[in-house]
Amino acid sequence: MTYIVSVTHFCEVHGPSMIMCTQAVNNPDTLSDYYSPQLPEAQFCQSCIFQIPNPGKNADDVSPSSSVTDLGKTPPSEGSGSLINEPEFESSRTTLTLEDQISSLLNSTNDSKRQKRRPVTLKTQSSRNPNTFFVSTQFPTNTDVYSSLRQIIVKLFTAETNADSTKPVVFGNSKHGYSVALTFSLVDKTARGSERKYAIIVTSNWEIDLFSNYTFILTNLNQMVRRILITGQQIQAKAAAPIEAISNNDFYLRRSAGLPKAKSMTEILQDDKLFLKLHMWASLMLDALEDTKHV
Repeated sequence: MTYIVSVTHFCEVHGPSMIMCTQAVNNPDTLSDYYSPQLPEAQFCQSCIFQIPNPGKNADDVSPSSSVTDLGKTPPSEGSGSLINEPEFESSRTTLTLEDQISSLLNSTNDSKRQKRRPVTLKTQSSRNPNTFFVSTQFPTNTDVYSSLRQIIVKLFTAETNADSTKPVVFGNSKHGYSVALTFSLVDKTARGSERKYAIIVTSNWEIDLFSNYTFILTNLNQMVRRILITGQQIQAKAAAPIEAISNNDFYLRRSAGLPKAKSMTEILQDDKLFLKLHMWASLMLDALEDTKHV
């Protein structure tokens, strides 16, 4: 694992869940082992789905090679204090646990070709080392890594929550890794409590690596979360105007009719390229951290 970046949230259906993880691959010969299998979109809750724009015209029967979106090399970082300087930001339900769904999907070989499929892997080459690539997927294909990250995510949302959401949460152990996380919420009137909770987590196998780069990591976490929140506030400001023209009774009925509703972060922020941006940001961070990792 060494370093891995996870985008997570608390799903109203599945509880603490992983939406996206980005990890470095230092051996090009094993790169395909990190690619996510093509998974039927209908198997995922819309709140949990890792949603990548499909570059093809036909989303059905996607070939294995086209399941990976190659974004080329990571752009060079700017400045020494942070990787990015003001980055640009413009369902079905089941009683099965998320682990059950993932296990079933990974082991299944009889999926119908008629099911709608989508790109599920983002790949970027390092600008520092041509043999290093950064891969983003819904979840890691390595079951041990997934199990560790799952434990981290559950602990973050249940036992390690911070009363002040603007403050980072730092925790971990030698078994599951050491993490620094920043939680945040996005306003959504169709969610319970009118908000959805998210977190971005940076995890390392080595405690010394995490703390020697703590300021650098936290600076970038703060920048990314701040841009997400600004975008969310802008969306809410635009949505507030027509609401003022609706009577209280009509608004109550419309709101109640849609509670609760599964909704992706891309829909909340009205940005279908959101995970492309998050992938590039995570890749830039990992590209710099690779030079400082424990050997």
